[in-house]
Amino acid sequence: MDYAAAAVAMCTATTVRLYADRKQWSLTHIAVTVEPTTPLPHGRLPEGLRLLLRLEGPLSAEQKERLLEIAGKCPVKQMMLGKMPQAIKTTLVDT
Repeated sequence: MDYAAAAVAMCTATTVRLYADRKQWSLTHIAVTVEPTTPLPHGRLPEGLRLLLRLEGPLSAEQKERLLEIAGKCPVKQMMLGKMPQAIKTTLVDT
């Protein structure tokens, strides 16, 4: 699970960073924390994941909401969705 969590966290952060850079938004830091929604069975993926997304920088509420939406488009997350019945939920955390 550690590799899967690291992959989805890195992909989410990269997807958000690329979008913010393309829009020339002042995103100074991104942190993604991944938590399983169920206990981890040995050697298997959990039923679902919860991603906590922390965005830092002088961003408007609209920009943060758009970046939250973009975080859901991470290709690794899209690939994992079919393997997790409870899905992957991303939440924006205030800084």
